[in-house]
Amino acid sequence: MDELRRAVFLDRDGVLNPQAYYAERDELDSPLATEDLRVYEGVAPCLKRLRDAGYLLVVVTNQPAYAKQKTTADDLTAVREAFLARFRELGVEFDLYLSCRHHPQSAIPELRQSCDCRKPMPGMLLRAARELAIDLRSSWIVGDRDTDIWAGEKAGCTTVLVRSLEQGHNGHSNPDYRCGDLAEACELILGARSR
Repeated sequence: MDELRRAVFLDRDGVLNPQAYYAERDELDSPLATEDLRVYEGVAPCLKRLRDAGYLLVVVTNQPAYAKQKTTADDLTAVREAFLARFRELGVEFDLYLSCRHHPQSAIPELRQSCDCRKPMPGMLLRAARELAIDLRSSWIVGDRDTDIWAGEKAGCTTVLVRSLEQGHNGHSNPDYRCGDLAEACELILGARSR
């Protein structure tokens, strides 16, 4: 059997890109259209350093906007493709991009479920571990919400809560570490690797 590898699991919105403001609802939300998508400055160099240190890069993101009928399935797919294309332009390729489109209160029957992939459940992390031969105990998750931390805990990863520029987490999780942003989390992870 091939040797197990280490990964950094990354939440998307609030960690790699900011949420978008929608005035008609007076709320911040995941980008619902490609023109709403931005990438935090300085994120790409952090990801390249993690890659150079031997970590796989895996995006794990809840994306229930279509289930909540805030956008179309096609628009949600277009945002994902624009996100991946933007990072390719910045010289970053993710080893895997996983998203959960389910929501327990969805008006769309096939998306209305309590699944094992929607964080705080660890399904996306477990799937990535199977597909990419990842050692979860040697891996990290970086997120900006309690749900990210709980998913990482259930999977056995080291957890890092970053402070989103838009909103804090719910305050009920107990992450292994707290950081201001991905750059600080990157320094933490690389420092732990060198010890």
